[in-house]
Amino acid sequence: MAIDKVVPVKQESAATGGNPLDDDEHGSAPANVNQDALEARGYYIQNDTLRDTQVLISRDASNNMTFTDGVVTGVKTLTDLLAGGGGGSYDPNKQILEMDGSLVYIDDGDILMLV
Repeated sequence: MAIDKVVPVKQESAATGGNPLDDDEHGSAPANVNQDALEARGYYIQNDTLRDTQVLISRDASNNMTFTDGVVTGVKTLTDLLAGGGGGSYDPNKQILEMDGSLVYIDDGDILMLV
């Protein structure tokens, strides 16, 4: 199944930092992907066949980004994921490092420098 790339329609307001003059004659315009940010409580991520509430990216009352899915029990914060609490793992043989302004990828002893 192909996934379509879409641009949401926006309505700007000076009260939220927008410029209503950016809207078209109908009071809306396509979002500018280089300038506009979407505002929402959270985003449900769907698969090819189901439209459900299994996978959610959101923000809690303490301003933590949170992740929920159908596999990991409970809500995980970004801090949990970075600490490995979300199932992430660290492999010292596979690393991305910054050296002298360049990115260096190390994979089981092989070194690839990205300039």
